[in-house]
Amino acid sequence: MSFEVETENSFHIEQNSLLKKIEGCKVCEFIHVQNNELQLIEAKQSAPKPHNCEPFHEFVNTIKDKFSNSLQIFMAYFIGRYTSEKFPENLKNIPLANIEIKFYLVIKNFQKEWLQPINDQLKQDMKLFLKNWNIKEVGIKVMNDIQAKDKGLIQ
Repeated sequence: MSFEVETENSFHIEQNSLLKKIEGCKVCEFIHVQNNELQLIEAKQSAPKPHNCEPFHEFVNTIKDKFSNSLQIFMAYFIGRYTSEKFPENLKNIPLANIEIKFYLVIKNFQKEWLQPINDQLKQDMKLFLKNWNIKEVGIKVMNDIQAKDKGLIQ
C-alpha cells in the first residue's frame, strides 16, 4: 500500500534510529498531522479472524503496543527528551492540546465485515491508555484498503 501523505507533516517513526536503542519496541508505520488530527497509522497485509482466538488476541495486542509506544515516543520527541534530524520541524510546534489524536489500522484486502471485531477488541484493550491520554474511543478506526483510499490515506 502506498500512503498519500506530505513528508514535511509526517514522522516515519518506524525508520527512526532510536528504535535500535530500545530493544523490542514495536511502533506503527508513521505519524502524520493533517486537518487538525495527529494520525498514527499502521498497515498490515493480513490479520487473523476473530474466531482464531489466540492469534487474534496476539495480533490486537501487538497493534495496541505499536500505537501506545508510538504516541509515547512521539511525545518524548515533541517535548525534547529525544532529538532526531528526522523529526520534522513542522511537527515541533503543533498545538497538541487542541488536536484530535487518531489511530488508523489499515488491513489490505480485508473484508468489511471482519473489521468491526478487530476495532471493538482494540478499543477494549486500549481503554485505559485512551482514558489516560483523554482520547475518545472513536479515535480508533480499523479499515481495509478500500476505506483507506476513500478517506484519502492511500493512493
